[in-house]
Amino acid sequence: LSTLALLALVFHFRQSIYLPKQKGILLYLVFILSLIPSCVYAINPGKAWSEYAKIVSFFVVFLMAYGLFSVADFKKVFTRSIIVFALLSLVVGAFQLSFLYFDFYSEETLILAQNWFGALPDSLDLHQKSYFIKSLFAHRNLFAQLVLLSMPFFLYSSIKEKGFWKYLAILTLVVACIPIVMLFVRTIWIIAFVVLIIGGALWLISGGIKYLNLKNSLIAFVFVAVLTGGAYLLIKKNESIHETFVKQGYWLNDQSFGSVNERLVMWKATLPMIQENKLLGVGAGNWAIAFPNYYHQEVRKSKNGMYYQFQRPHNDYLQMMAEYGLIPFLLFFVFVIIAFAKLLKVFFKETDLERKLWAFSLLIFLLAYAGISMFSYPKERIEHNLLLTFVLAFAYTITPSSTLTNQWKLPFPRMIILILIFALGALSYHCYIMYQSDVQVKKAYQERALGSQKQFTHFKKAKSYFYNT
Repeated sequence: LSTLALLALVFHFRQSIYLPKQKGILLYLVFILSLIPSCVYAINPGKAWSEYAKIVSFFVVFLMAYGLFSVADFKKVFTRSIIVFALLSLVVGAFQLSFLYFDFYSEETLILAQNWFGALPDSLDLHQKSYFIKSLFAHRNLFAQLVLLSMPFFLYSSIKEKGFWKYLAILTLVVACIPIVMLFVRTIWIIAFVVLIIGGALWLISGGIKYLNLKNSLIAFVFVAVLTGGAYLLIKKNESIHETFVKQGYWLNDQSFGSVNERLVMWKATLPMIQENKLLGVGAGNWAIAFPNYYHQEVRKSKNGMYYQFQRPHNDYLQMMAEYGLIPFLLFFVFVIIAFAKLLKVFFKETDLERKLWAFSLLIFLLAYAGISMFSYPKERIEHNLLLTFVLAFAYTITPSSTLTNQWKLPFPRMIILILIFALGALSYHCYIMYQSDVQVKKAYQERALGSQKQFTHFKKAKSYFYNT
């Protein structure tokens, strides 16, 4: 897709190539270039170049979005797309929920559902059951994260849209509150609470209270009160739900067990990895390969002779510093901070409610994304990356200085285009080889589970110049 996007850019700029004059975007470009030495000297260069291809792809998407948002208003297209996507996700989530609590489905339907969504949990524990409710995503945590990240845009649409889309946005906002609570994802609860406090404080400090409509505010207050009261009574009276919420709060007093302890162990082990690889890092996507050198025990106790190998530290900040090195990390960090600062400036100075509310929605998204990055790995997920890329493009085009007339014209456009096409073509081919290797690895594990010797044939096919362990 990024190759096609690049070809579209080539067609548009076939006579001349322009580069945005904004310093933040130039920092993004320098960040992309600064990762090349890290990939060259990575522990596993094949893995690093594959990760680099993904990073470059989103950079191309950012440039495309920046160009489009500079010349046209895409807010409605963006927010309506998110509403439709979120509603589809919530419907699928509700469908999965029905399999857990209703027994009127036929055996054929249950088999089909498990082929689509995975095996139904045997446990009666509500917390364990909730892992089956993951909608269109690989894990229930990702479902909860994307619902939370989408909520600022539901709020924006519920206020600024009219007619059908307004009521659809309100409906989506109301329904979205259910998975936020009932998926039992503790980090989402914490992030939602903190972002709500910070967002409320920002709105009051900016003088936003004068924009509040008394009638709508009263309706919103009654709705929140009813929702909170209903949730409290449900938790209090339903013993199973009550026990699940109590269990999810154990970590506040004891961090020596469960996923909290696992994260703390991985974070502590990542610090010396960063210390020893400050300049170049261990290579993009190479944290999992380097981690056993810094922690010589099992993070999670094995079951049935299986060894758990964690792929990520569940903290994007630490992972980026460990994999990229400190300088590339700081380049990207400053790029995002500049976007945040632009939004803050518009939010506090703007008197037009629509622009103020739009800046506020983007700010809330970035705050939520920053919180999720502290406890998870959104940079590894396509949906999260796309949302972040579009939000950053909106942030950099929110001020008048982002118009296409304020650009640098680059010399030798055809030469630059040829280099870009060759580079991205090579990265795309590399990703194809990586994909084929991963397919063979999956087949090898399937044969291993059957006790078949064919596993070794697939392992040999998986090994290549680019991809070996």
